[in-house]
Amino acid sequence: MIWFRQSKKAKLRKALKRTEEMEKKLVTQRDFFKLRIAALKFRDCTISTERKKVEREIAGAEYRLSLIDKQMKYILIVRETLHNAIASQSKEVNKELVKVVSFDIDRDPLKTERKATLHRPVSSPA
Repeated sequence: MIWFRQSKKAKLRKALKRTEEMEKKLVTQRDFFKLRIAALKFRDCTISTERKKVEREIAGAEYRLSLIDKQMKYILIVRETLHNAIASQSKEVNKELVKVVSFDIDRDPLKTERKATLHRPVSSPA
């Protein structure tokens, strides 16, 4: 076997070549990870937007459910009052109770709540 003795200049060129190759690899990897980070940030933004949208839908559904529960409670009170009035055969049934019974239950409760807040007197507490 013949061993070559590399000159100092050849060793430096070889080292320079390896560092340039490593630099190219690192630049390529850096660009890849920059793109990956940008894609993940975009994905996170999209997910957070969807999450906010779902949270708004859930909040709206919960609000409507609470309005329906309030209406159901009020309807039960009205029904009980009317039942008692009929049982005692009292002819003095409150007109407001009759109005409540006659309204369309299938309507959107949010519209009913908005209408009630629009026509609420200014002096009454919210």
